[in-house]
Amino acid sequence: MNGLKIIWTWLKWPLALGILALLMWQNRQGFQQLSQQEKHWPLLGLASLLVASGIGLTFVRWYWLVRALGFDFRLLDACRLGLMGSAVSYLGAGTLGGDSFKAIVVARGQSSRRIVVVATVLLDRILGLLALLWVGSCGSWLTSHLFLSEFHTTVRTFFWLTTAIGTLGLVLLLIPAVTHSRWIGWVAHLPLIGTVFHQLLDGITLYQRRPAVLVGATGLAIFGHCLMITGLYCCALGLGGWAPSLPAHLYLTPAAEIVGLIPVPSGIGPQEYGIQEGYVAVAGAEVSAKAARQAGFFAGIAYRLILMIIAAIGAVFYFAGPRTEVRSGELPS
Repeated sequence: MNGLKIIWTWLKWPLALGILALLMWQNRQGFQQLSQQEKHWPLLGLASLLVASGIGLTFVRWYWLVRALGFDFRLLDACRLGLMGSAVSYLGAGTLGGDSFKAIVVARGQSSRRIVVVATVLLDRILGLLALLWVGSCGSWLTSHLFLSEFHTTVRTFFWLTTAIGTLGLVLLLIPAVTHSRWIGWVAHLPLIGTVFHQLLDGITLYQRRPAVLVGATGLAIFGHCLMITGLYCCALGLGGWAPSLPAHLYLTPAAEIVGLIPVPSGIGPQEYGIQEGYVAVAGAEVSAKAARQAGFFAGIAYRLILMIIAAIGAVFYFAGPRTEVRSGELPS
C-alpha cells in the first residue's frame, strides 16, 4: 500500500500535465485563432472578480460552521487557511490536499475537541459537493431542451438522483433517532475506523440543535458555485469566441467539476477536459464540434489561470501573517 502511495505521489503531476498537454495538442490549431480574436478585458476582469467572490464565500461558509460550534475563530483566519488550502491543493491529490492542510492546522492546539473541529472541514466539503449537485440539477432543468439524447438524459438522471440521495442523507443527520440508532452504534465499534467515525459523527450531530446553520451554509455554497460558474461564462465571452448560454454553464460546469475530482493536483487536466467536452455536448447545431471544443478548452484555461493566481496570492497572504490557532470555547446553547 505504501509503495502504491509513493508511486502515485510521483505520478500525479506527470499525469495531470500529460492530460493538459494532450488537450493543448488537440486544440493546437485554435491558438492562432485565439490570438486574432478581440478580447473583452472588462469581462475577463469581471470573471476574476466573480471567481474570487465565489471562493471567498467558501471561507465564510467554513467560518460559520466552525463558529457555530463555539470555537474562537476569526473570519480572517478562515480566509488565510482557505487561500493556503487552495495553494496546497496543487501539491496534493485533488482538493483533498487543501482540506488536509486546513484540518491539520485547525486541530493544532486542540485536545478534547480536536476531532470535532476537524469534522467542520469534512462537513464543509460535503455541503460544497451537495450544493454543486443542486446547481447541476437546476441547470439540467433549465436546459431541458437538450434531453432528447440518451447522454443528456443519463447526466440529468445522475444529477437528480445524487442530489436527492445527498439531501436525504443531510436531513437524516439532523434526526437524533437516526444518528443514535443501533446500526450507527455498530459502525462506531468497528476496529480501526470505529472510534474516528464515532467522533466525526459526534461533531456533525452537534448541528442538530442548529439546523439553520447547515441550511444557510448550503445556500452560501450554492450561491458561491453560481458566482464561479458565471465567472467561467465571462471567461468564454471575454476571450471573444463562442460560448454556451449561462443556463448551459450551470448544467455543464458541475459535471466538469465532478470529472475534476479525479485525484490529480487541484483537478488540473480532467476539469479542463470536462469543460471542453461539456461545451461540445451542449453545442448542438449552433456551432461545430471543433469550434465548441476549442472554445471550452480556452475558457477552461482562462478559468484555471484565475484560480492559480488567487491560490498564489493566498500563499503569500498566509506566510505574511501570524500563526493561526483555533481556540476552544463554549458550545452555544
